[in-house]
Amino acid sequence: MAIAIDPKTGDLWIATFGGLTWFSGGKFRNYTQDNSGLASNVVFGVAIQGDTIWAATTAGASRFIPRTNSWMTYSSANAPFEENWCYNAAPGPPGKVFIAAWGGGILEYDVARDYWQAYKDPDKEFEIDLFPNDGLVHDIITAVSYEDSVI
Repeated sequence: MAIAIDPKTGDLWIATFGGLTWFSGGKFRNYTQDNSGLASNVVFGVAIQGDTIWAATTAGASRFIPRTNSWMTYSSANAPFEENWCYNAAPGPPGKVFIAAWGGGILEYDVARDYWQAYKDPDKEFEIDLFPNDGLVHDIITAVSYEDSVI
């Protein structure tokens, strides 16, 4: 379970194994793959980027804009995911989000340009890091955060 607090409204967004739950004004609303565009009911992470909610799921990263009730899912079908399992999402600079992807490293998405940048382990050695400071230690990433221009 993960929780994100909307800094503008104070609303809570909760990632659960039963979907994505929104808590606002004392009421809960649960979004599932059956009643929305959520990719999977198993949601590991949630992030808020401006007016957009990002859900990291076992079937890709789902982007939700509550104001327009519009959903978009990114997976290996339309983005550079090695596998569809996403464990975490983190808001980056305006208009960008970072996704922790199983086997795919850290993926940065620029919404305005509709462009993905993958940050991966350049030497592909999972057991040891052959070249210090050359990038990620390995491509299996389960968490990501962004603070003061640092991923």
